[in-house]
Amino acid sequence: MRVVRERDGRIVRRVRPVNDEGEPVGPVRRLLDHLRDREFSPNTLSAYGYDLKYLFTFLDRESLDWQDFRAPSR
Repeated sequence: MRVVRERDGRIVRRVRPVNDEGEPVGPVRRLLDHLRDREFSPNTLSAYGYDLKYLFTFLDRESLDWQDFRAPSR
């Protein structure tokens, strides 16, 4: 997965996560679009995009589906 930042001049207007084939990563895209619609700052959107990239890379490496990922139980 990689993060594509669409810019208007020097301002990031949209952050799009895409897989290796260039296709959007659905759940991440929906979250980032929601945060953009709520007018989160472009820097926050970029930071979330990269954090989610690392999370999805980990999930892929561990063969986990994002819907099955849970915090450890105590």
